[in-house]
Amino acid sequence: MEEKDEWVFYKDIDWDCPKNNRFSVDTRDFHSGYHFSEEQHKDIRIIQKYDHFFCTRDEVVKILDRLFDGSGGKGGWRCLILKTNDRRFKNWSLKYLRIYRTDKGFIICDSEHKAINKNQLLSCEIDQELLGKH
Repeated sequence: MEEKDEWVFYKDIDWDCPKNNRFSVDTRDFHSGYHFSEEQHKDIRIIQKYDHFFCTRDEVVKILDRLFDGSGGKGGWRCLILKTNDRRFKNWSLKYLRIYRTDKGFIICDSEHKAINKNQLLSCEIDQELLGKH
């Protein structure tokens, strides 16, 4: 997948392309930028012990589909917040989902590159009251 001038809708991303291993999904419209980097995730030594931080390609797509559809689907923009006490899901913490492809699988992170347990992304309810979808 060659780099483009514009970000690409997440459903059009080739998650397995060897030319890219870093993805930033803007949850306001679910478009993504992508590139290749030799750098590993800053906490890889810690999180590699825990399988719940690693996703398959299908799990990444399932999570993004759930968040996109649950936050109103196609639209101009939205503010994605999940109902939980975990501050990684409050305010604009999920403005970007930072996704790293590794040998063990994909790591999904918040805007600040803090790894997120995939089960939380699959189970936490989307806050419809604060959604702000337009």
